Amino acid sequence: MLFRSPKNSLLVLDLGWLTVGTADVADSITHIWVTKLLTSPPWGVLRYAGGAAAEAIADIADLHRTFVPGDVPSIVSWDSAAKAGRAACEAVEGAELYAVRAACQSTSLVETDDWDTLDAVTGNALRAHRLANLDADATRMADVTRNAIRSWRRLAGLSVVSNDPIPVAGVSPRTLESALPVAISA
Repeated sequence: MLFRSPKNSLLVLDLGWLTVGTADVADSITHIWVTKLLTSPPWGVLRYAGGAAAEAIADIADLHRTFVPGDVPSIVSWDSAAKAGRAACEAVEGAELYAVRAACQSTSLVETDDWDTLDAVTGNALRAHRLANLDADATRMADVTRNAIRSWRRLAGLSVVSNDPIPVAGVSPRTLESALPVAISA
C-alpha cells in the first residue's frame, strides 16, 4: 500500500483527520461529489480517457450533475450511459479502464446512502490515478485524496481544514517556546 511507511505516517493521520465529520451529509452531496470525482480538472478521472471512454464518463457525470431528489434522470438514461461505458471498457486498458469503471459503477448510485457502491466508485478512481502516476511518489496520490476529501467537505458545508498556518500581517508565527507561560530550562 502506498501510504504504509514510517515517512508517510503523518500524511495518513492528516488525511484521516480531514474525514472527521464527513459521514453525515445531505443526500444531494453524493451525486455532486461523484460529478467532481469524474470531471474535476485537478482530481477527476476524465483526464485519463479519450474518445468513447471520455464521452461515456462525461455523459455519466452529466447524469449525476442533473440528479435532484424527486427529479431523477430516467432509468433509461442511466442504463444507456452505463452500456456506453461498459462498451468503452472493452477497448481500453490501464488508467483509462479504471476511469471508465468508476463512471460505470457510479450509475448504480440511485440510492445515495449506498456506501459500498460509493467505495467501489472511489476505489476505481484511485486505481486510475495510481496507474496513471506509477512513476510518482506518494505526493500525487495524497494530493488527489486531499482534494477529494476537501471537495466533499466544501459541498457538505464543512470547514476545509489545513495544517498550514494562516499568515497574519504584522504578527510573527508562534513557536512552542513563545506559547508557553514560563521558560523551560534544561
